[in-house]
Amino acid sequence: MIAGRMRLLIGEDELIGDAVEFDTRVPHGFGNPGPEVLEVLCTFNPDGARLHSRAVEPGETPDIAG
Repeated sequence: MIAGRMRLLIGEDELIGDAVEFDTRVPHGFGNPGPEVLEVLCTFNPDGARLHSRAVEPGETPDIAG
C-alpha cells in the first residue's frame, strides 16, 4: 500500500489492511473502503503472472472478467 486502506476479498474472507500475500488462484478482489485516496502497488512473481496472463490477438477484446 502506498496510501489509504484497502478492502480485500479472498474467497470467503474479507480483510481491511495494508499488505497481503495470497494464492491468486483463489477468487479475489479489492477496493477502497472509505472516502480517502487508495494507492496500491501490486507485484507478481513469474508463476503468478503466468496463471492469469495470455496474449490478446489483434482485434480481440480482452476478457476483463477473467
